[in-house]
Amino acid sequence: MAGESDKKGNIDDGVEIYMDLYKALQIGDWNAAKEFLNRHPCAISAKITVRDQTALHVAAKAGHVHIVEELVKQMSEENLEIKDIYGYTALARAAYNGNYRIAECMLGKN
Repeated sequence: MAGESDKKGNIDDGVEIYMDLYKALQIGDWNAAKEFLNRHPCAISAKITVRDQTALHVAAKAGHVHIVEELVKQMSEENLEIKDIYGYTALARAAYNGNYRIAECMLGKN
């Protein structure tokens, strides 16, 4: 069934299913994002936008340090290396945008 998740939390739909997560990240609502991630654990490393951005890319771009910190805690070092369609990691985007506090959060993990 579309939009359902399997026992591992994998979602069987395209990026549309991640809209609730995307919106929560955009507005800085960690509680809503955390609830989504608890229901769908694989979403932590999924490409949730048409530009192949992860939750970390979205939160970093939105400038929500508190969410970036929480996401980084949950992510593996490999997850931090996921690139968008332009070849940028969330760290590279944060540095490019001059958000050094967010970049520091990611550097502390890796």
